[in-house]
Amino acid sequence: MLLFISLGISSKTNVWITAIAILLALVVKAWMEKQFRFQMLLFAGLFGLFTLIISILNPLNQYISNVREYGSPILTNIDRQPLPKLFKQTSTARPGILSIQDGFFTFKIGDLLRYPRDENGDVYPPTRTSLWTQLYARANSVHFDNWPESWSTTGEVGFNLSRAIYILALLPTLLLLVGAAMEIFLFLKSLIKRDPALAVETHFGLTAVTFIGFVLFIILYALEYRDFSVMKAIFIYPAMITFPLLFVRAGESLIARLTERFRWIRTGFAIWMVALFVFYSADIITMTALLYSRRFGM
Repeated sequence: MLLFISLGISSKTNVWITAIAILLALVVKAWMEKQFRFQMLLFAGLFGLFTLIISILNPLNQYISNVREYGSPILTNIDRQPLPKLFKQTSTARPGILSIQDGFFTFKIGDLLRYPRDENGDVYPPTRTSLWTQLYARANSVHFDNWPESWSTTGEVGFNLSRAIYILALLPTLLLLVGAAMEIFLFLKSLIKRDPALAVETHFGLTAVTFIGFVLFIILYALEYRDFSVMKAIFIYPAMITFPLLFVRAGESLIARLTERFRWIRTGFAIWMVALFVFYSADIITMTALLYSRRFGM
């Protein structure tokens, strides 16, 4: 864990969230198991200490030199913005978050279907100011970002393909969120009841804390900088391993509740997912063809 966490932090600073999640999972395991409590607390302490030492001393992270030269261990090339109002929309250099209500309490699927690509100029669709719409669209279509220029398209070419993806992706996204809610509920239940068996089933909170941590990170990141360029799904991809686990938890729970009478739902879901995979593949193929034609002037 030390090796891969250290490498992860070197490549993406927010992998610190994963490190904290592992540390908390070790602490929870120690709290649950009386027999090996001291050993587990020792492991947790050593893991946290050595992760901190290795990451600070690792020259790839430049924490020490950054503090010396700029007064901060972590640098960005985007200026912090004043915090947004709750309801009143206030503009920024490249919005982004206009208000808390519009940015964090909306999912503009209708606007996304009307205009399935992002715009990087001063004129932009309403989807650009909604964090959850941005994350959803960026995670599901390689065409949505419409950037860099070599990847950008104009007109309505590919709109129907993107629309199909956004519609089909709603179901697995819903299952993912349901799985996350179930995981968090079971973890809290294991803590309240101090149930070691339930704690093992929830990986001592590792999955739940990792998911919550990266969601909070992207919220705080968007809140602090308010630039649409920070509202990217790639910033939560270090939590990638948790997504299929949460999806599977919800899927298994659903299947377990289906009687023989509703077995057709399984078949329908399988067809739905295969169709989504086909559209994902088409999305990538069309982008590859676009880049190939521009590269070789075809």
